[in-house]
Amino acid sequence: MITNFYLIVFLISIFLTVDILVKNRKIDNIFILFCFLLNLNLAGQYLIAASKSVEMAIWSNKIMYIGGCYLPYVIFLFITRLANIKISKAVKFIYLAYATVVLFLVMTIGVSPIYYKSVEVVLDGNFCYMVKEYGPLHILYPLMMGMYLVMLFVLVFFAF
Repeated sequence: MITNFYLIVFLISIFLTVDILVKNRKIDNIFILFCFLLNLNLAGQYLIAASKSVEMAIWSNKIMYIGGCYLPYVIFLFITRLANIKISKAVKFIYLAYATVVLFLVMTIGVSPIYYKSVEVVLDGNFCYMVKEYGPLHILYPLMMGMYLVMLFVLVFFAF
């Protein structure tokens, strides 16, 4: 049931993305990137739910994290453009570099214990989920999310 839900949401997202791209000729590049990353994230969610092995779940998790690492950055760029707030290239580079470092750490899952110490797959009916033991550098992802949350509140404050 849950797996079918993830599949339906993913397919709806793909359909809406294609529909928007076909009907609108002048679409912001940031919006296109947002749609692409969102679809990757949803594909990863579905693939994790449909996984039957640890290896497939790990690769699905990595696909999901591509969206998870860069979507907040793209939302940050979108809000700054929407609010007409100029952010220095150095700040943008630091945020992008941080997201990339976190993604590289995610890519070590299953190879090194620095991001996840261990991963197990639990099959519950036709639904699969991962049981993870976090490694020492996993803290960088929640810190990144917190950094974006604070920055988005600051941007909203300045926008008003």
